[in-house]
Amino acid sequence: MGRVMTYLVNIRIADIIDILIVAFVIYKFMELIKETRAEQLMKGILALFVFTQVTKMLNLYTMQWILDNTLFYGVFSLMIVFQPELRRGLEYIGRSNFLSKPMREIRSEKINKLTAEIVAAVQSLSRQKIGALIVIEQETGLNEIIETGTMLDADISSELLINIFIPNTPLHDGAVVIRGEKNKSSCMFSSIN
Repeated sequence: MGRVMTYLVNIRIADIIDILIVAFVIYKFMELIKETRAEQLMKGILALFVFTQVTKMLNLYTMQWILDNTLFYGVFSLMIVFQPELRRGLEYIGRSNFLSKPMREIRSEKINKLTAEIVAAVQSLSRQKIGALIVIEQETGLNEIIETGTMLDADISSELLINIFIPNTPLHDGAVVIRGEKNKSSCMFSSIN
């Protein structure tokens, strides 16, 4: 009991902050990988790590060498295999309140006008039984997708949207991406995940 009290007396505020930050990062990491392939992988890595520690305690040098190298080189392999999950995680980290959010930068009245233009276009296209794929960029940037299409950088109007999706026009088979108040691109054929 005396040892515990010695440690408690020597704890600094910085130590408490450090522990809280590490706990928060671990919690967010676990939340991020929950119900993904990465969760099963983490269980496997944890088992390998425990087994490595057991081999060190039992002085099983050959097995220890194999496991150490497996863990070391496995990290690089995992970065390749789990690239989509890593990307999703980095995108999650990149989203924060202080970074610019394209749709939040627009004032309320402009959002209402933009919404009215989109609704008018969609209603008109619906009456004519014409489909339209309209993507509104929000927190996650869509530059990769926008760059695959024909760049328009035009103000949004119902007339523009209707003309894009009218059959037999050059752009009608693609999608429209709206960033802020602008139609950034149309006629994109890449998959949207």
